[in-house]
Amino acid sequence: MEWAIEFVEGIIGSTIGSKHGKPFIALGLTLIMYIFIGNMLGLPFSIVTEDHVSWWKSPTADIAVTGALTVIVIFLSHYLGITRNTKHYFAHYFEYKGAMLILHLIEVVSKPLTLAFRLYGNIYAGEIMISVIIGASWWGIAPLFVWQGFSVFVGAIQAFVFTMLTMVYISQTLVHEEEH
Repeated sequence: MEWAIEFVEGIIGSTIGSKHGKPFIALGLTLIMYIFIGNMLGLPFSIVTEDHVSWWKSPTADIAVTGALTVIVIFLSHYLGITRNTKHYFAHYFEYKGAMLILHLIEVVSKPLTLAFRLYGNIYAGEIMISVIIGASWWGIAPLFVWQGFSVFVGAIQAFVFTMLTMVYISQTLVHEEEH
């Protein structure tokens, strides 16, 4: 468990900084462990019925779960920006004019969409691939082991990416450029 804490502290230190990041260690640990374990749940229990319907899947292979995680992260980042860095948080929205304002608003909307769909798409596609390989009967035994190994790697990377982006979004609302 100590290595997980040090890993998350490294993520937070590289995004928010050690000074501002201490309160977010529990959040980072919770996110990375929940997402990693959630990603792994669909691997050993992925049993497909005759009509090719999986009766067990990873919670992160459901857009509602990844969307809910994203809503929490985005709400938290904006809440922290408003409550802890009010002046710079609101000034940030008024520094853009004309076409740049439109691009900035597109960025604000695209962050939560990409955060949710990236995690969902990767895990869901991996589970679809497992069901396709299982459909190959005994010919799919060796590819299934290889794909499940790859799925563990993808699940770990996706947990890391979601946690890293969470800390980046929080740092963008908390840390002002002049503080570095």
